[in-house]
Amino acid sequence: MILVDDMIDTGVTLMRRLDILKRLGARRIVSFATHGLFNGSALQRITRSPLSDVIVTNTVPLREDVDTRHTHKIAQLSVAPLIAEAILRVQTEQSLQDLRVFDRDGESARYKGQE
Repeated sequence: MILVDDMIDTGVTLMRRLDILKRLGARRIVSFATHGLFNGSALQRITRSPLSDVIVTNTVPLREDVDTRHTHKIAQLSVAPLIAEAILRVQTEQSLQDLRVFDRDGESARYKGQE
């Protein structure tokens, strides 16, 4: 099961959603969020939770205490290739409307630098 949200702040909302999914029978749950703030007890909540992985972008720098010593579940992805592509398209007067991470018909990278 996949949980998607705009940000993870204290992790309270994430844990509530996680509890619901577990009660409904979800076996593996991965969370994706644009901004990983991880304030308050968020790291402890995530570490103790049954979440498999928590994936966030690097739109906000991770706190210094967010690393694999505290939780192996958190991974951060760079938005740099996406922003670079958007800048290139604006400079070359191309549309941003079709700026997507993957092709519509497959899962191959759409532009260089995207892995």
